[in-house]
Amino acid sequence: MHVHLRTPIMIPQPIGTAANGETTMNAHPLTRSGRTTLILAGIILLLVGVPIVLGPLAYQASMGVVLPDDPTLLSDLRAMGGSLLGFGLLLVGSARGPHARHAALAGAVLFLSYGTSRLLSMALDGLPTGTLVGSAAIELLIGAALVAAVLRADQAPHVCDRALPSRRP
Repeated sequence: MHVHLRTPIMIPQPIGTAANGETTMNAHPLTRSGRTTLILAGIILLLVGVPIVLGPLAYQASMGVVLPDDPTLLSDLRAMGGSLLGFGLLLVGSARGPHARHAALAGAVLFLSYGTSRLLSMALDGLPTGTLVGSAAIELLIGAALVAAVLRADQAPHVCDRALPSRRP
């Protein structure tokens, strides 16, 4: 049997739809730069989440915040750190797989939620330390970069024709 290779036809497909019209889990994979952004975002979450889980009071003290050694407060802080840790693992682990686009969307929601919540706090409560003002800027920047990665993936053409077996004997 001979294999006849046709030139791939590049056409954009709606999100979640393959060239044959079937629904797919990830019709639009992230570009290399999008995957890199996703991995960096995940690493940042890991670098923040681990210290909060392992030493929430020390983490807060590093920003000039002295908190009481209260089990309820520590539980809440460790839970927040654990969610960041888990999210970081999700982003890094999904970067090369079929769910990278979905992970990037979820990461964008997380980072943009943190950044906009900090802006709201600044408006309602006043300016925090410079570290947290910088954190807000970084969170908004990473969230925007993840949104951009998803938009680039959605606008990229996709191969919708593969090598087809030849009908010739």
